[in-house]
Amino acid sequence: MIVILFIFSQWTSFLNSTYCYDMVSLRDILLIGTSGGALVFNKKDTSFIAITNLDGLLSNDVVQVGLDKYGNWWFVCRGGGITVMSQNRAMKRNFTEMDGVPSSNFSSLFIDGDIVWVGTDDNEKVWRFNMGGDPFVSSNILPLLEVKPTNEVKKIQLIGDSVWFGTTKGIGVTHKNECDSFIVYDVGLPNDTVLA
Repeated sequence: MIVILFIFSQWTSFLNSTYCYDMVSLRDILLIGTSGGALVFNKKDTSFIAITNLDGLLSNDVVQVGLDKYGNWWFVCRGGGITVMSQNRAMKRNFTEMDGVPSSNFSSLFIDGDIVWVGTDDNEKVWRFNMGGDPFVSSNILPLLEVKPTNEVKKIQLIGDSVWFGTTKGIGVTHKNECDSFIVYDVGLPNDTVLA
C-alpha cells in the first residue's frame, strides 16, 4: 500500500519587474504595468503592492494599465486578455476570447467615462466596452471598430470629442460617438509606427 502525503502551502511568485511598460496616477496611487505583473505604489507611505497571476491577472506581462472613474484597476495582459479588479482586489473580472472579445493580443487601453477602448495587435480592430456603471456585471460589448489605417493599434488617446489611434501604419482619427469615418495621417511622419 502506497500512501501519498500532500503538504499544502501558499504559492509565491518571484518575477522580474524590471521592464515598466505603462503607468497611470490617480489620487494617492500609481498603477504600473511591468514584465512581472503590476505594481501599485502608495504615494503617501511609499509602499508597493505586487499583483500577479496568483492574484487573478490573466498573465504577468502587463503592457497597459488604466483606472476607471469608479476606482477600478484595468490590466492589459499580453497573450492573456484583460483583467479588471476593484481597489481592494475583492472583485475581479477577466475578458478573453471566450467572453466575446476579438483577441487576447491587446496592445493599448484608454478609458473615457463608461467606455473602455482597447486596441489589438493582430486583427486591425478596436474592442469597446460600455461599463454601464459596473464593469463586473455589464455585458455591453459594443460593435468592433475597424481602425484606419489598418494594422496594430499601439496607442489610443482622446482629445476633445476625437479619438486618436497610433498604429504601425500611421495615425487614424475619428469622432468618439460616431466612428464611421476616419482622417488618416500616414504621409510625412518620421516613422509610420506611432507608439505614443
